[in-house]
Amino acid sequence: MPTTIRVHIALSQLATPHQQRTYYPAMWLIGHQLYVRDRDLQVSSISFPASSTGAGGQSTARIVMEYSCTKDNKLWRQDDRTIGHLAIDELEKTGLATINDVLELSVRRSGPAMSA
Repeated sequence: MPTTIRVHIALSQLATPHQQRTYYPAMWLIGHQLYVRDRDLQVSSISFPASSTGAGGQSTARIVMEYSCTKDNKLWRQDDRTIGHLAIDELEKTGLATINDVLELSVRRSGPAMSA
């Protein structure tokens, strides 16, 4: 059954997909969602839900990296720390941000909906 792992990341800065440092031809921007279809990356999409200003007036970009898998998939069985490292590594590969831009990160998993 399909499951989803979402990695929520707050960044101090974010290059827009059009300003990215590295060009990945297997990414398509539709609205606020960047769809990724590259065999070197496991992330399936990156969304840009919001930006905010912190207490010190610092601007923060928030993104969500989404990974699709199944519960018996190796990725699903990884701990949150390992998945966080994977997300940061893949984010750097897209050229959208670097590890130095990451302010905070959380991993959330969701399984298939259960029918009554």
